[in-house]
Amino acid sequence: MSSKLFILFLGFFLLSSCSWSNWGKVSPISSEEKAEVSMPVVSFDSAYEWLKSSLRSDTGFQACMSSQINMCAMRSVSERARQKDDIEICQELSDVSLQQSCEHMIIMSIAQKTKDESKCQGLKNEQQQQQCVSAIRIQKAQETKDIGLCEKIGVFTTWTWTATGSTGELSSERDVCILRVIQMTDKEVDPKVCEKVSETRRSNCESILKMKNTMLERQKKNEWWIDDKKWAPSDK
Repeated sequence: MSSKLFILFLGFFLLSSCSWSNWGKVSPISSEEKAEVSMPVVSFDSAYEWLKSSLRSDTGFQACMSSQINMCAMRSVSERARQKDDIEICQELSDVSLQQSCEHMIIMSIAQKTKDESKCQGLKNEQQQQQCVSAIRIQKAQETKDIGLCEKIGVFTTWTWTATGSTGELSSERDVCILRVIQMTDKEVDPKVCEKVSETRRSNCESILKMKNTMLERQKKNEWWIDDKKWAPSDK
């Protein structure tokens, strides 16, 4: 086994010895706190034993270790890049596909954090850019409970490629946005809004809207219903 793979294996055992319970909760440590921090003692004896065993030449063992190392590296690097909003950190990953996945996550994170649709232009293709813009508009619509913002979400075709060919499906972001805002709003909604939802989800929209408007109307009248029976404070 090459020395490079040996180092990768060793790195995996080092990572696996650490606790993941506080992963992602990194904060600066003062000089006073550093003196109190007790660093875990890491033993490499078990790692060396495995690497010296017959498993070191087993292709299944190598493939398993490699995938775990990639996963740990991706998790560590992408979290650091997210904390610093620095896409360049993704370049530390040696695998191109992992770099691209990391970059995609960081661009999406920055775009949603800043609510700046122009940040989505950094994504690789038009479909990713459209999904990024839609995510920001859904976020804004939920925060403001404004269905009008949902209507600004474009409908586009998402493509899936398989060994037998490609299939296209209309995006559902606009539908998702409208349904979420209907559930969150504290105002009655015009039933015509469900006409903006695709046919496959229209009946669901109408049911949710009817329940929501009925509930709001009962709240206005200070009515409460339990098991289809009317109850009001005056009944106490």
